[in-house]
Amino acid sequence: MSKFPQTVFKVFQQYGLTVTSKIIDYLRDVFEEKEVPQEEWVESLSNIAEEYQSDLLPKLVDLDNLDKLIKRLQDTALDATVEDEIMLDAQAESNQPMQPYREDNITDLEVDPRKFFHIHNIFDINDYKLFDDKETIAMRLKERRDLIRKKIMHKEELERNGPKLASIKDLAGRIGGSFRLLGVISMLGDENKFFLDDMDDSIELDLSSYSGEMEFVLEDTFVVVDGTYSENDEDEIFLVKDVHSPPHEKREITKNEFGYEGYWTPKHPIRDLGVIKSYEAKLMQTQFVILSNVELDNPKTLRELSTLFKKYQSEAQKGRVFPFFVFIGNFISWKFSYGDHNTKTYRDYMTSLGVLISRYHDLAQNAHFVFVPGPNDPSLGPELLPKSKIPDIFTDRLRAMVSNASFVSNPCRLKYFTKEIVIFHEDARMLLQTVPLHKNKEITKESLKMQANYTLRLYPTPDVLILAASNGMWKSQLDDCLCFNPKSFAHGWGYYQPNINEYKSKEHGEDLK
Repeated sequence: MSKFPQTVFKVFQQYGLTVTSKIIDYLRDVFEEKEVPQEEWVESLSNIAEEYQSDLLPKLVDLDNLDKLIKRLQDTALDATVEDEIMLDAQAESNQPMQPYREDNITDLEVDPRKFFHIHNIFDINDYKLFDDKETIAMRLKERRDLIRKKIMHKEELERNGPKLASIKDLAGRIGGSFRLLGVISMLGDENKFFLDDMDDSIELDLSSYSGEMEFVLEDTFVVVDGTYSENDEDEIFLVKDVHSPPHEKREITKNEFGYEGYWTPKHPIRDLGVIKSYEAKLMQTQFVILSNVELDNPKTLRELSTLFKKYQSEAQKGRVFPFFVFIGNFISWKFSYGDHNTKTYRDYMTSLGVLISRYHDLAQNAHFVFVPGPNDPSLGPELLPKSKIPDIFTDRLRAMVSNASFVSNPCRLKYFTKEIVIFHEDARMLLQTVPLHKNKEITKESLKMQANYTLRLYPTPDVLILAASNGMWKSQLDDCLCFNPKSFAHGWGYYQPNINEYKSKEHGEDLK
């Protein structure tokens, strides 16, 4: 295998990835073990590199991440082989003529929705340090800038008569010219001076002639600024006329432009998108039951949950509904702090929920339960976004009683057939720490974990965005993205029906339909 290292290097380089000698040695061992012939090296390595890139992992290939990826791909291939063998065995036993395996031969009864349901827990991909270093922060900001710049430039191609994006360095010697800039707004010193930084240079902003309104601007937030390049006391300054967020881009446009496949590696052997869509449309009984702000310290909560579970178990036993339950915190009404009493109390609340679910045996054994933490719930680094899952010490008893219980990060991503769903819980009260963009006003900073910054991006736009805040129920449609904020469980619940891409809000006591 003398040519193997060179082949690995060239293939991974085509995907913008860098490999070390350890990576090459690891891949050589894998290929030798699987006896991959030389004529299949390029194709196999391309598949690995493509999957690695689609997981949005670091450009310098990491051995741990690559090992997880290889094992995942092997499991997927094994699942496909096993399914083929099962279908062939079934045909042989029926004494009917052998037919080649085709995806469209699978009947609706053979489609298990759970095989097409995937969870992306952001902390499963990389090993994160607790605190960010300066290099990580700078790198992530530049990645975000480049991504937004691509969107803007793509929009400029569609709107040829609109203003063109410039960099701050482009302004040199062009006093009096009108420009559009992209950058991060920040405030330096105690003089209430605002600056725009595009990662290559910075310039002071003059907001005196800016009369527009913008709801919130956070430090480290990228904005698009229109205005005029000027001088003030021999210092360069940018006279702001307008400030707005980067443009939205439809999901299909992004996928067509960049070939984005996202975070997902299918667990099923079916690759034909048309077949997957047909199954999704036919499975009309699937519901994602959305329960938000399920405060377990409220005595009414378990009673209402019991009523709801009873209805869903009855309908599920009749084959009328196939539920996935999505529980979104806060799971307590008070801010959790670590201590013996609080730890025991919170764990007991989770245990009580597990006991309740286990009483409805069919749901406990067959339904999938997803738990997304809220701001009040315990986690590692509770003041950081993204927020890790609720630690296992609080949920071990519940997980022992419920077959399919997944405790995930906040935000988290779910996928069901073709639908990508993003769930994020952050109380609107936190946003009140920030203020509208205005001179003499302060811009405060959210606590973000920059190593995992990409997980907070909505790019490409998901099919469904669930924002579980405590400011009442609302629903809207942004192009091809369904956005909604469910009711707090004290006031009701709702369900999302993926085959028709619709969310329905319910009051306690209402029928399921």
